[in-house]
Amino acid sequence: MIEYKQVKIPSSPEDWQLYCGTEGDVAAATALTRAAKRAVDLIANAKLSDARRVQTRALAIINEVQLQHDRVGADDTEPHVEARRVVVRAMQVVAGIEVDPDSL
Repeated sequence: MIEYKQVKIPSSPEDWQLYCGTEGDVAAATALTRAAKRAVDLIANAKLSDARRVQTRALAIINEVQLQHDRVGADDTEPHVEARRVVVRAMQVVAGIEVDPDSL
């Protein structure tokens, strides 16, 4: 895990719960971490008059990368849970808004 703008973000294949040891797992983890940072930036820079829309877009940023790295398990349930956790933490820590994780 790394900390970015006070939000803990998965950073390794193990953190993202990918198929560790599979070719491309490190590249996928790097891409997912980069996407998670973009999602946190989106939340940090957004006008939160429509928090639901912002959190949905932030999650979509990560989900797009998950689809690109499906062959290493990035589109499985566990990495999606990690992506939701990043968005929920960012909404709480960066934006000061409590989010129900089940709403994502």
